[in-house]
Amino acid sequence: MNLHENFINIPIEMIYFPFFTPQKQNKRINFKYTFEDLGVTMYSTLIPKDKKDKVFQPSIFEEKIYTFLISMYQEKTNQKNDDSEVAIEFEISDFIVNFLGNKMNRAYYAKVEQALKNLKSTIYQFEISNHTKFGKNKFEDSSFQLLNYQKLKVGKKIFYRVILNKNIVNKIKNDMTSFIGTAQTHDDRTLLIIKAR
Repeated sequence: MNLHENFINIPIEMIYFPFFTPQKQNKRINFKYTFEDLGVTMYSTLIPKDKKDKVFQPSIFEEKIYTFLISMYQEKTNQKNDDSEVAIEFEISDFIVNFLGNKMNRAYYAKVEQALKNLKSTIYQFEISNHTKFGKNKFEDSSFQLLNYQKLKVGKKIFYRVILNKNIVNKIKNDMTSFIGTAQTHDDRTLLIIKAR
């Protein structure tokens, strides 16, 4: 969405809307959220390949992975001098061991693989339910995914190549640029992600 300064200037998409359900994991149902104060209805729809394909609503664990990917995105953009698309490449052990600080095991590996699949296989759609309340705001994309990825193998190494949603990435870039203003940067930039409870 493009809400400008009507609400808050840090990715409103990630703060205002429930992309990650606080409910228990493994929910194989579609969700519908109504935001009467904003005049918007949001749909969170699972897109499995077929009836046997297991896809679940992204929950708190997927949110941890997404936070990890945003931090990797920020680290990678610090090393780039152009505006070309940023692809994040990582092994699952990077997330489990280096980010969470847990030990690697087969069950945890499978859990992360499923969580990535859940993120890729969930479509979010927005519908204006009250034009008066919604006002002059507009959707940049009325339907989108948080990310897309390829699972790659080079020799024995298996890794993921992830592309984050372009509008959320651009919002992070714009907010950081706006915050820095005319101040001169000396070495790198750090993005601090805080979850309000």
